[in-house]
Amino acid sequence: MPTIEQILAALRTSRPTFTNLFEEAQTDLPSQNRLAFEAVTLVADDTEAYVKALQYAQANNFLQPLLERLINERQEDGSLTVLLANQTNAGAATLQAMVNEAQGFVQPEILCRGINDGKHWTGQITVTLPAGGRANGTCILIGPRLVLTAWHVVHALFRNNNGTWEPDPTINGTNRIQVDFDNYLLRVGQNGGLGGSAGAIKVFGHATDWCVKFSPCHQDELNDRLPADAKDLADFWDYAIIRLDATPGIGRRFAHLDAQAFVPAPTDNCILLQYPAAQTLRLGLGAIGRFTPPNPEVSRLRFLHQINTLPGSSGGGCYDRSFVLFGLHQGVWSQGEGLNRGIPMVKIYEHINVSGLPAPDPTENPYWELTTDTKKEPIIGLDQFQAVCWRLAMVGGPRLLAITGANGSGKTFCVRVLSQMLPDGGNLKIRLNAGPGGIGQKDARQLVADMCANAGVEAPVIPDMDPNSTSIVWLKNEVIPALLSALDRARRGNLVWILLTDLNKGTIDGLHASEFLFLLYEQILKVDWLRIVLDGVRADIPESLNDVTERFRIQEKSQYDIETYLRHFFSTLDQSFDSEQAVPFSAFLIQPYQNLLNNNPDNALKNLASETKRFSEVFRKADQ
Repeated sequence: MPTIEQILAALRTSRPTFTNLFEEAQTDLPSQNRLAFEAVTLVADDTEAYVKALQYAQANNFLQPLLERLINERQEDGSLTVLLANQTNAGAATLQAMVNEAQGFVQPEILCRGINDGKHWTGQITVTLPAGGRANGTCILIGPRLVLTAWHVVHALFRNNNGTWEPDPTINGTNRIQVDFDNYLLRVGQNGGLGGSAGAIKVFGHATDWCVKFSPCHQDELNDRLPADAKDLADFWDYAIIRLDATPGIGRRFAHLDAQAFVPAPTDNCILLQYPAAQTLRLGLGAIGRFTPPNPEVSRLRFLHQINTLPGSSGGGCYDRSFVLFGLHQGVWSQGEGLNRGIPMVKIYEHINVSGLPAPDPTENPYWELTTDTKKEPIIGLDQFQAVCWRLAMVGGPRLLAITGANGSGKTFCVRVLSQMLPDGGNLKIRLNAGPGGIGQKDARQLVADMCANAGVEAPVIPDMDPNSTSIVWLKNEVIPALLSALDRARRGNLVWILLTDLNKGTIDGLHASEFLFLLYEQILKVDWLRIVLDGVRADIPESLNDVTERFRIQEKSQYDIETYLRHFFSTLDQSFDSEQAVPFSAFLIQPYQNLLNNNPDNALKNLASETKRFSEVFRKADQ
């Protein structure tokens, strides 16, 4: 391997080009480990930045692919090519050989799980044409009700207004758009062939708000040819995001759009999931192609691949060997024999992020399992609770949540679910326990200190109470403002959630503590970034807060609640499993729960959760 000094001396590149190659070279890394060039270097000087980037690539084992890209894109003076060629041939093994270094090796676990997920989020999209007939393509579920496909598949739903394409406002998406999921064949019998259908799920487009975002293809592409100058393809990304009128089934995952999902190197393998010629789902495997002659500028706009396709394949997702979605299949590349073309996902991602996608309605895809570092716990019958929590997170929604219910009904568990629902990046969560050994005996100053410690900010210095004043005046004028100022510094623009748990198991007896908490609750009327969650609250909520308070009482679990959990769970298993089995299994699990409700109600839910977890673990182990 050439040294950093040798590589640096050989470079003949610009910073923007090196930036792209540096980020593309990370395609073998897990997406969460990929870093942008500027995030690694953090310096303005190009030479210093290249050194830092090369050292980072070396430390993270992607220096070799980075060098290959520099050489392939002719961004070096030729000395690197000679060095690598000499090192490759020196001492070569005689019995084994890397016949295609770009293809490397595939991790079978990642590939198998990726294909299992991909077959569920890949759909067949059908558009009814104005003059009759249908246009078929492939699409990818990218949100609970959003699919991504090639724009030219659905272009009949758009109109050209003085040279600018726009969604046709007269279109009823429900009547014109249909998406089928799970339209693939299963093996029939233990030793049989394919033939049994998985049972397609049909979903239709939203009636009026069916188009979320799009970028048309070039007019020449729409006419089945390429522009004379391929560089004219810039800004024509040929994608459309379609909103559906319903969520396609319980527990279905959806594809992740990644800003670091770069096209693999030429000759590396890739996978295309598609519905060719409106048949059932197919998987194609082939190599990434090369532009001949090399054209770095055009290769930023389109990529080439050698996977078999047919009409109906357009819009299918192209995945690398780590099953990262890096591109969208588009059509044939007429300037090269035996090559198809696609749109790099990074370009689609960039275009989407100009204005961003609408925030999905989180209630469409509720959490069904509480995950920690050491265990997974079932979330049963809390879909409505989660919908309430999301309303608190929205602008203009309620700001105080009071959770009530019988002993053992799972009130504190609800707070744990809420904590998992709220991403740390957008929420500052402060949790205090009011039960035995908690905050019950702490005074107002100590409560402020505890909240600041939870928020990771230094507690403010609060002046002593004026002996000629009252505690309420002191709390209003000194304590509350000091706390809010500290939390405002700590939150960095995020919402602040104060979660008080187990209020039904203790009392607030500390000096001025109860008055302090009630005054703090009232701040939600003035401070739009503050949310209060009270678990097991027994005291009355002030009437002044009624309009911004949501009350949630936990109900007993039903067989349907358990069945819903099991359907979510079965959808995550790699092995095909009939989700209808959730019905008899839920009937089996509900019986002891109902018996305990009569005999030992405080432990009924705990036992149900334990038995459901044990049941799930049996299937999870069998699935490994």
